Amino acid sequence: MEQDYYLKPTADVKTRFYPGQKNTYGLPPGPGGSCRGATTTKGGCWNIPVGRKLQTCYVAGVMNFRPAVKGLLEHNFSVLKSAETVEGMTAVLRAEFQRFKDTEIRRAARTQQPAFLTYRIHWAGDFFNDDYARAVGLAIRDFPEIKFWAYTRVWSVIPILKDIDNLILYMSLDRVNVNRGLLVYEDNGGTTNPNLRYCYMSRENNFVDHQEFLTPILAGRNRVREIMGSKRLDSGWLTEQALRICPVDAGKLAHESGCPTCGRCLSADKTPVWFES
Repeated sequence: MEQDYYLKPTADVKTRFYPGQKNTYGLPPGPGGSCRGATTTKGGCWNIPVGRKLQTCYVAGVMNFRPAVKGLLEHNFSVLKSAETVEGMTAVLRAEFQRFKDTEIRRAARTQQPAFLTYRIHWAGDFFNDDYARAVGLAIRDFPEIKFWAYTRVWSVIPILKDIDNLILYMSLDRVNVNRGLLVYEDNGGTTNPNLRYCYMSRENNFVDHQEFLTPILAGRNRVREIMGSKRLDSGWLTEQALRICPVDAGKLAHESGCPTCGRCLSADKTPVWFES
C-alpha cells in the first residue's frame, strides 16, 4: 500500500477508536488547497484573527508544528487529481476503504474484539470538486457495513451526498457562511433527512444572532410557498434546538479518541454542534 497511486491514511488522535487505527485521510486545507468553500473574511475558517499568526483552521496549526503532514496531504491530493475521472477517483477510494475494512476485520479476529468500522472522510480538507464528491458517494455505497461521516463547506455537494444511508454529512457553518448555509440546509430537506446535519464553528457561541436574523426570512419563504401553492415547511427547527458544545472542545473529554468516546456526531441525534474554534 505504499505505491504512489494509493491514498495515505491517518491515525488521527481524535477520530481513531484505538491507537494506530487509520480511519481517515486528509487533503490540503484552505482555498489554495482542496477547500473551495473556505471562508477568508473575519470569523471565517481561513481568516487570520488579530493577534494570531495562523489561520483559524486547526489544520494550519498542525502543518506548522508537523511539517511532514503537509507532504502527506499533498500526496493524497495529487493521487485523486491524477485519477482525473469519477471512475478513477472512485477506484482510489474503494482501495482505501477496502484496506480499512480488511484491517479492522483482521484485528477483530486477532483480538476477539468488535471491528470498529467507522471512517471519517477528510480529517483535513474538503470536496475539491463535484466529481470528487460523486466518487466519494459511489465508493461509500460499496461499503454499507462501514459508517462514514464528513464535514463540508461546499454547498454544491449537499444534493450529491445527502441521501446516502451510511454517511452522516455535516454542513460546517461559521459567522461568514451561516446564513446561506442554513437556507441550503432547509432546501435539501435538512429537517427531515436523518443524515444531514449542521455544526457551527466560532470562538463564542453567538448562534442566536443568526437565528434572530433568519427567522423572518424563513417565514417569508413560507409565504412565497403559500402563494405558489407549495407545502409550508416547519421552521421551528432553527430555534427549538440549542447547540451542544463538542465535549472535547469543552474540556469534558480527552482529545484521544474523543469522537468515538462521545459518539453523538455518529448517532441519530440531530442536535447541532458548536465547535469552539
